[in-house]
Amino acid sequence: MPLIECPECGREISGQARACPYCGYVNMPSKGPKCIKEHWKSGWFYQDGSGCRVRLQIKNGSEQMAAETTTTESEPGTRHLSPLDRRLVEIELTEIFTAALGERYGPEAALEILRDVVGRAAARSAAEIRRLHPEPTLTDLWAVWQNLGGEGRLDLELLELNSRTLRFLVRRCAYAEAYQAMNLTNLGLEFSCRRDAPFAQALLPGVKMRQSPTIMEGHDGCLFEYLLTD
Repeated sequence: MPLIECPECGREISGQARACPYCGYVNMPSKGPKCIKEHWKSGWFYQDGSGCRVRLQIKNGSEQMAAETTTTESEPGTRHLSPLDRRLVEIELTEIFTAALGERYGPEAALEILRDVVGRAAARSAAEIRRLHPEPTLTDLWAVWQNLGGEGRLDLELLELNSRTLRFLVRRCAYAEAYQAMNLTNLGLEFSCRRDAPFAQALLPGVKMRQSPTIMEGHDGCLFEYLLTD
């Protein structure tokens, strides 16, 4: 299967990958000859045409979100979604799906299913990286975090990185800010924060992750520590 360079982060990915496992860049076939800007229809749903760059942003720290759609000159026929953009679209659908599960099976069963799905999604992303790079290291894991935090999405402070230990502090999280603006903080905790451990364990079997209480839970920062064991 041919490899291509991700237009966003420059890492090698499968030419048939729907999204870059490192940075979330979404590569989709062209659906039309021109860029079409669509206004919001309902909630966070949106539509776009060929070569559109769809970006979600908080305006002036308020709870209103805005869509900014521009053409992508470098890659006609592709659609760019940053990791944050992608999570915001996914969590809207996840909220609806989880609510429906709760009505049918009860809230506890819905939460259990959600955690299972999030864990499987995280493991799938890690498996894609391992398929391209069969022997990933903690440096690769740190690169994933840097891509997630690019363009100001996360304020990261690296504390320690060697062959056996990765420690860093998240001082600001745009994901948490966006979920709060959507009144989805509790769901965001399950949808984003809970995927960190299964992703790391699938990427680096045997790794142990320790995490402090999170920004999503109202704390000032998140401390992450990954330890590779024999």
